[in-house]
Amino acid sequence: FSQLKIVLEHVTTRRAVNLIKELPLTVRATITAHHPRLTFDDVFDRDGRIKNPHNYCEPVAKGERDREALDEARMSGDPHFMHGTDSAPHPEREKLWTDGKRGKPGSFTAPVAYSLCIEDFEKHGCLEKLEQFTSGSAMEHYGLEHSGRTVIFVKKPWVVPERYGNVVPFGAGETRQWQIEEP
Repeated sequence: FSQLKIVLEHVTTRRAVNLIKELPLTVRATITAHHPRLTFDDVFDRDGRIKNPHNYCEPVAKGERDREALDEARMSGDPHFMHGTDSAPHPEREKLWTDGKRGKPGSFTAPVAYSLCIEDFEKHGCLEKLEQFTSGSAMEHYGLEHSGRTVIFVKKPWVVPERYGNVVPFGAGETRQWQIEEP
């Protein structure tokens, strides 16, 4: 099945990144906006107890070397890698770990995913590679044509709300630097 298209969703390890790089372009991988900003320590304490349930997602964030590999893969311009938001707007009560019950995995990233990506690509001095990562690789993989529509972001700080209804977004209360330009 040499033409079979495969996507490994939400890779989180250096090993997975290295494997994907070696495979033909019929195999690609998604990287979320939040995994390159997290390590295991941002989710769990030293005793393995949940520290921040809103950072808890599956696959679980790994170590610093894995986080760095995800960041490098995104910034590389390698078409093997594409953006995967994996936004999970679970109500806060379902995210909390209570009475020995594990909370639901998933981070609500929809309001911030692209702002996070733009900030990261800007920090690494490679904004010119952002479009390939966020849309170009996926369009190529799935044989889609560009619609001609664009979304324009402007550098204008904003604070991520503490809540959207009963859902806590990723990075609640933090200041993001980029937002969608209002028409």
